[in-house]
Amino acid sequence: MLTKAYGAEHASVADMLGNLGGVTYDLGERKQAKQLFERALAIRKKTLGKNHTRVAVSHYNISLMYLYEKDYAAALRNAKESVRIYSAVHGGEHLHVADPLIALATAYIGLGQADNALEPLQRSMKIHKATRGTPHTYGEIEFALARAYWLKKDRAKAMKLARSARKHYVTSGKRSKKDLARLDTWLSKR
Repeated sequence: MLTKAYGAEHASVADMLGNLGGVTYDLGERKQAKQLFERALAIRKKTLGKNHTRVAVSHYNISLMYLYEKDYAAALRNAKESVRIYSAVHGGEHLHVADPLIALATAYIGLGQADNALEPLQRSMKIHKATRGTPHTYGEIEFALARAYWLKKDRAKAMKLARSARKHYVTSGKRSKKDLARLDTWLSKR
């Protein structure tokens, strides 16, 4: 309907594709979600310019898809671009920068570059604490920090962070069920 009203290359169509990508992702259809996010990105770049916050949203969503696929280099590129755009528009300590920083750090961890992951995670935690983040988000950051410190061979710090992340996930309830299971699997292997 939107494509008939506005044409296939309109920003509103990109928003619809992005929203549909989110729903498709939640339904577990990752490949289709990534295609929708990539189409939304192409339209947004064309209609809004490469430095618009909606373009940053698309890069962030695509970075999550690549993280899921364990294509950490591609995830890193997209997360960096999202952080760059949001930082340029809102400043580097804005809430919109915080989640792409987690994706950026997660890509670094996947690439075995723990040292590069620490600063983005610490910055994200600082932003979330300043804006009253959620227990789920605290758990996500602490679990990523745990994985980074594990790679750095600081086992005690990694385990302390993982236990703290677990408490946050439990507090957060149903929303964190899958993340809690992933953390428990990680802990069981250590």
